[in-house]
Amino acid sequence: MSETDTTDRRIPPSFAEFPKPTAAAPPPAVTREAQVGASGSIRRQRVFAADAVAAPDALSPALARLAELALHRGAETPVSIGLLGDAGSGKSSVLAALIRRIEALAKAAAAGGPYVSQALVLQVNGHELADEAEAVLAARLHQALERRDPSFAQDCAAEAVHSTSDPRALARAANERLDQARGRLDSERQALEDVSARRARLVDTVLYETAGSQVDAYARSRRGGIESALRTFGIAGNDPIRAYKDEVNSLAQRRGGSSRAGLALRSLYAYRGQTRWLVLAIVFLALAWGFGYLERDHAWIDSIRGSGERARPLAEWLQAHLSWLATLRTGAIVLAILCVLANLWRAFRFVQPVFRGTTLLDRDVAQRGQDLDSRLSHQTRRVDNLARDVDALAGRAAEAEKRAGDGAGQGAIELPPFHASGSDRIRVESARAFFASVSNRLAQGGAGSGLQRVIIAIDGLEAAAGRASESIAALLARPAFVAIMTADPARIGTDRLARIIQVPFTVVAADHTGLVERLLGRAAASGSAGAETMDSRHSSLDTPVSDGEAELLAALAPLAGPAPRGVKRFVNLYRLARLDAPDDLAPLAFMLALDAGGRSDEIAAVDASLAGGDERAPFVLQQSAGTRLAGGLSAAEQAEGKKLTLGSMRRARDVARTWSFGKGEGEAF
Repeated sequence: MSETDTTDRRIPPSFAEFPKPTAAAPPPAVTREAQVGASGSIRRQRVFAADAVAAPDALSPALARLAELALHRGAETPVSIGLLGDAGSGKSSVLAALIRRIEALAKAAAAGGPYVSQALVLQVNGHELADEAEAVLAARLHQALERRDPSFAQDCAAEAVHSTSDPRALARAANERLDQARGRLDSERQALEDVSARRARLVDTVLYETAGSQVDAYARSRRGGIESALRTFGIAGNDPIRAYKDEVNSLAQRRGGSSRAGLALRSLYAYRGQTRWLVLAIVFLALAWGFGYLERDHAWIDSIRGSGERARPLAEWLQAHLSWLATLRTGAIVLAILCVLANLWRAFRFVQPVFRGTTLLDRDVAQRGQDLDSRLSHQTRRVDNLARDVDALAGRAAEAEKRAGDGAGQGAIELPPFHASGSDRIRVESARAFFASVSNRLAQGGAGSGLQRVIIAIDGLEAAAGRASESIAALLARPAFVAIMTADPARIGTDRLARIIQVPFTVVAADHTGLVERLLGRAAASGSAGAETMDSRHSSLDTPVSDGEAELLAALAPLAGPAPRGVKRFVNLYRLARLDAPDDLAPLAFMLALDAGGRSDEIAAVDASLAGGDERAPFVLQQSAGTRLAGGLSAAEQAEGKKLTLGSMRRARDVARTWSFGKGEGEAF
């Protein structure tokens, strides 16, 4: 049967037709041209590389899957991930890159997808856990929770105290918390009053105290014209800018279009000199009317002529020059109009800067008022929340005092106990109680905190003294917790790691050429670029397992067993590793099952059977291999529909080594 013929395979069609998963392509290498800056000069190369945390690019697809596992809603917690390798293998760098990916994925998950978006990531160095590991972990988690949600952290700590302290200590702690809460409430109320006062005085602040405001800049740029207009009306005083701002403030307080119309009307008569111009206009209009009357009615000339011979020449002269009356009438009208225009011009010179200043003041107040309104709203909500917390704490303190009796007001303790000095038993018990409280509250929906998952990363688990690694693992093995630990299997032991880690990931040397290029500064490391482009809407872990794959896993389960833990690890690791070997799924499943439950002699037999130079040669087990190996290999070949080759088995072995605890004692795999 040819390799491309799949019609006679003795497996369900779903496995044959299942599209093989593909891993993400590695990021492109940085070219020499990318090192040239905008100025045309080549960037300065490093001359020494520090032994610091870096982000290896070659592990990006695998790190993406581990990040997805840490945040996936469908991942049952607790989850424990182990980044394994010898000293200097780059475990810390992988851990740092994984944390960046988790944080980026959680941030992107806020837009929707199969991941939780509210996750707390806490990183701890293994050397911190050398003494009192559980108490130190609890203290670090408590501090991180207090920075995120003080109320949630205090409630969890109170439950820890309640389970490890006597009633009198509880009462003292409750009263201390109540006093602290009342102090915070008083401070926040004072801050609220300050913000309210600033909001109420915003107009005065912008006008008189803010030198860079728009109205202040306008007043100083037009100082000459404004001062002249104000002095014309007699209201400039010693400080014309202050007088101008007073007028703007007066108009701003009245508000509305009617207030502007009222100011415009008052500017025609209510200020110094304006009435005089109006009176002059009336006088000139009266004169114009009089001249017009004399021009129309000539009886007054006849009256002069009839008064005697001496007045006759005057009457004749006036009769001959009656046209002058029209000229005088026109002149009087012109003068009246000029008086009105002078009044209007003086009024315009006064109201135009005031109107402009009011408009600029409104803009300044609107800009600064929006921020103050937001702060006022936030501060009001904060005070309301603190007031409710104080009421709740007062009730708890009253209950604690009732249980403790008359001795509740004596002395004081530190809260929670794992922060304080005391017996080791109390510190350990309170730490465990604190973790249990956090886990229970998160399992119940976070108790209003919004937190969905706690991810604790421990760099250097082997630095913890003695059997502390198992105590740490037990402390973190709680719902809603994900533990990520770097460890050296040679120092801790493979058997111990297998008891505390569910997902092993061996950090192996990758592209040495690329590493040398980065160390020499000839190629730029991608850093967290991969994390920034992670798609939160889809997960590679959601790729369904076909019916054929399920049958293959079931057939290989006896090899991975007999312990249920080994079968569970085998199935979980297959779902994580299948993207690393999309063309060798059946060999990969065989190798993972062998790693999960194979004996040392079985692993040695497979390793010996992999010898040979022809990659296309069929893989044949040695005669010394047991029936379990033969049955597992037969199931893998049935799923593949052909004989497995040495090349496919070697590739599958290399991938399986990545997702294993490494070589055990006496094992060659």
